[in-house]
Amino acid sequence: MRKLLLIIFGVISINMVFAQKPLTFIEVDTTTYQAYLISDWDKIIDVGNRAIDNNIDYYFLRLRIAYAWFKKNRYALAIPHYEKAIELNNNSAIILAYLYNCYQYTGRKNDAVKLANKYPEVLNEYFNKKINKKFTRVDFNTTQAFASNSNLQEEIIETAPTTIDGTQKLLNSYINYHLNIGHRIGKSIIVSHSTNLLYKNEFAYTLFNLYPYISEAQIIRQINYTIKVDITPTEGLTISPIVSYLNYRIPIFLEYGTGSGKNREVYQYNSFNEIALGIIASKYIKFFKFSMAASHAEFNSGKQNTLAGSIAVYPLSNLNLYYNLNGYLHMQHQGVESIKQFIQRHELGVKILPNLWMEGYVMAGEFNNFYDPFSTITYNSIEKYNSILGLNIIVPFYKINLTLFAAYKIYHSKSIFSPFKNTFETYNSKNISYQSFTGGLSWKF
Repeated sequence: MRKLLLIIFGVISINMVFAQKPLTFIEVDTTTYQAYLISDWDKIIDVGNRAIDNNIDYYFLRLRIAYAWFKKNRYALAIPHYEKAIELNNNSAIILAYLYNCYQYTGRKNDAVKLANKYPEVLNEYFNKKINKKFTRVDFNTTQAFASNSNLQEEIIETAPTTIDGTQKLLNSYINYHLNIGHRIGKSIIVSHSTNLLYKNEFAYTLFNLYPYISEAQIIRQINYTIKVDITPTEGLTISPIVSYLNYRIPIFLEYGTGSGKNREVYQYNSFNEIALGIIASKYIKFFKFSMAASHAEFNSGKQNTLAGSIAVYPLSNLNLYYNLNGYLHMQHQGVESIKQFIQRHELGVKILPNLWMEGYVMAGEFNNFYDPFSTITYNSIEKYNSILGLNIIVPFYKINLTLFAAYKIYHSKSIFSPFKNTFETYNSKNISYQSFTGGLSWKF
């Protein structure tokens, strides 16, 4: 037993001596090459990292480390080694192709487009197709929402204020059509044009000059156009200014009151134009993505400023598992009055099957008149949102670059009576809920 312990101690001591022994170029090159031949990826990564720490750094070493991480599907960890290898030899088509794939497999579409436009001839020839196309993607989806809060209509009429001019609304249903087209400008810019056409059916109780106007069903039409410009000055960093224009119209009827019906004659439409501005700065660092954002909007006769931060974590260094946290400080101003609202959004995504992803998320924190710079979604209704819970199903078809998308959301919010002069002093709060279903597709070029 004593001899066995001495032998084990001796082996450990010898290994420790060799581990502490400074590496040489020949040892590193021989060991990593032999490990590459037998697909010992962990050996390559271990010896390669220790070599770099000892200032042994060269083209083939970076190539082997990058390929080892790639074979382990840890694409985010392969990226910096491929980028370093390109610094040492930017004429290698295979390195450029692997780096391009790593960008795609980690969601860094802007970096992939930038690389494809920087080396178009090499990459087009390698993939045997043109990948630096003018248009980058087309997305289309439609959303339908339904509410079951009709029992609250009579209650709102009975309990709403009678001495303050204002309005209170209650969603019946809505349908929204969304179209997005992306294209590139030059080597480092992607421009996205997004259009939404919304038809919202709602109940409305309005007190004007202390006279009540009741609409059991009225159709609000809203058009939203957003342009977002993704500028990637250097790998991993993207700056995105955003401009959104909204136009919505509210019908004015000749007849009001309970039982007046849905197909009343419209006397005229009151039309409103609103603008929202935003900017995002995002930076990828290994398996993290850090983002900062700000936005300004002027919804419903007020002014809103939002500061936001986001962190996304990809623990497997790919898109098979990810978590995203967004935090918002939302500040509203009307005249000399102001309020602050704190909002958070949590999202978890996981790959279930080779062609199936699922995402679940929750958005919490009482808010309204809110423009989300990360999603460019506009919450410009007067109701106050308490929480939104959602589930997304994503099904990609890689050979034709087509992705199908389905989503389900549950909204918990409050219908409130909002005075015309001071929207911060609300009355007659009623808890409401509704749900929406979305289906669509995305085609990447």
